[in-house]
Amino acid sequence: MAAIEHEAEYLGVLMLKYKSSPDEYAFFEFRKESLQFQKETIETNIQTGVTTPESYTADLKKFLQATKSLMMDAAQKLGATSEHA
Repeated sequence: MAAIEHEAEYLGVLMLKYKSSPDEYAFFEFRKESLQFQKETIETNIQTGVTTPESYTADLKKFLQATKSLMMDAAQKLGATSEHA
């Protein structure tokens, strides 16, 4: 949760920095709102017993490991110089 809060705070700083640029501001605003929704969803799932902090963390680690494996596999199949790898 702390990581989400820190990222949201950083996005708030970026929103202030790009306040005069509507496209960038809208992008950072949307990203910040998405993070807030993600945080609230995780909190609700933990409070209602759908998941626990430990199982959420374990599932997240499995997801990241699987994603890394898929990316490595794609890089091998496409070649290291491919722009898609």
